[in-house]
Amino acid sequence: MMKGKKDSYMGDVGIIKKLDDIPELKERLIAAFDAKSHDHKAISHYSTALGNHILALTGIPRDDAIEQCFLINEKWRQGEVKFQAARNVAGVLLDLARTEKDPVKEKTLRVLAQVANTPHVKRHALIASDYAVKLINIMHPQNLDEVRKERETQIALMQSIQAVPLVPAAPRSSPDLLANLDQVHTTALGVGRIQKNLGLDAVDVVDWCKQKIKEAHDITRKGKNFYVHVNDIIITINAYSYTIITAHPIRRTKASQ
Repeated sequence: MMKGKKDSYMGDVGIIKKLDDIPELKERLIAAFDAKSHDHKAISHYSTALGNHILALTGIPRDDAIEQCFLINEKWRQGEVKFQAARNVAGVLLDLARTEKDPVKEKTLRVLAQVANTPHVKRHALIASDYAVKLINIMHPQNLDEVRKERETQIALMQSIQAVPLVPAAPRSSPDLLANLDQVHTTALGVGRIQKNLGLDAVDVVDWCKQKIKEAHDITRKGKNFYVHVNDIIITINAYSYTIITAHPIRRTKASQ
């Protein structure tokens, strides 16, 4: 069970409380997301596919507000609207969710609000996926088999989306990383891994890593990753998604000690 602390890939959105989940499958979804996150429109396609799946699962009919969730993504992908319009649609759906008495429809509206918000920030697709799992928890209490089916469906949907080929760009330099600190994030398993490697406890791992990035004496780009050297620690960050992969002490040989 995943408790109500902030999950850093969600940015400023708190992790959903009392979520019965399968962390290994969630990590697979995030990995599939990271592999395609260079293509924002592909992630939008995933979100709308997830929304259609959830409507089919619940049998909730499409009204005008729900239909706008899908239309705004299509219009944004076609360049007809800016992301601000998507945020407005998401706001309407969230308002409806707050007053909805049926718990299944309330969570469905929250899934769709995150789908609508995906043109604004790609990570809303992952938040929509978590709300879908919360919906499964409500429909099938304490049933991890149904959670597994939902996560596997999400992974299959993400993998089925065709992203534009990733054309290697000029390597990002340390100023690029420093200029995009607000995008630096990690996963729930990443938090646990970093805490274990560095003996951190009761700290916000992402904020801690961001501070260390600011203090770094060397930041290098090799292939798809940044390597941040600070004091006796190396922090590894994906250069495309800004996901903190790991952090660990530098292992020194006896000769260098």
